[in-house]
Amino acid sequence: MASVTVPLSFQMGGESTTEAPSAYRFGFAPSIPSPLTVPVLAAGALLLVGIAALLWGALDFAESRRVDALTVATTGWVVSRDRDGVDDPIYSLSYRYTVGTTTHYGTAIVPKEVYHQYIPGKPLSVAYRTDATAESALASVEARQVVPWLAVFGLGLTALSGVGLRAAIMHTRKRRRLYTRGRVVSGQLLALRPVDMPDNRYAIEVLVRFVTPQGARVEGVRRHEIDALKITRLPDIGTPVQVIVFDASVWEIL
Repeated sequence: MASVTVPLSFQMGGESTTEAPSAYRFGFAPSIPSPLTVPVLAAGALLLVGIAALLWGALDFAESRRVDALTVATTGWVVSRDRDGVDDPIYSLSYRYTVGTTTHYGTAIVPKEVYHQYIPGKPLSVAYRTDATAESALASVEARQVVPWLAVFGLGLTALSGVGLRAAIMHTRKRRRLYTRGRVVSGQLLALRPVDMPDNRYAIEVLVRFVTPQGARVEGVRRHEIDALKITRLPDIGTPVQVIVFDASVWEIL
């Protein structure tokens, strides 16, 4: 089948641009992308997750710091200790401590490695809350949140997704500008390379050279997938081809 030569007339965005009538057109149908593309939606969703994690982590850390500010340490005494279970035993102990004239009791699970250190009658360090003196924990094993890791994770995710969202929006805007305000010019075909795709699909990489409406000389590659090319004779190297151009970085082969 011979190469098809068509008049280079392209209607887009209410404007018609006509160039040299001998340029080859591959048939890569342009389309104006929706503002809500998959990358934009994905980056936006990650941004919301990052903001939620940042706020949750910050609030959780603030609450942890508030509780720490209300927590003081005192000396208590081991009352008893217990080993429950055979295959996977749980080691625990009970203790008492005094706040003012009131004696409180508490229990705690301890690691096997330090269980033997808690001998009944032996003193130990107990942390309790000044606003609820009956709530306590062993000061030596009490977990304290030093770094707000959830907030840090949320901050990082927010920053990365924000950058990704901006990039996705900018890319979509460029594509929309290309197909609404771009001009069709005649370029030169420099090379063609077939690309094998899965599921019996067919694609080619097209290397072209052209001059933008602003006067910049551009040489670049675009990959396109199109089934019709299986049975269509491709143009020879050096053939003029149609290119829609917005600027030197935003363009597509038609």
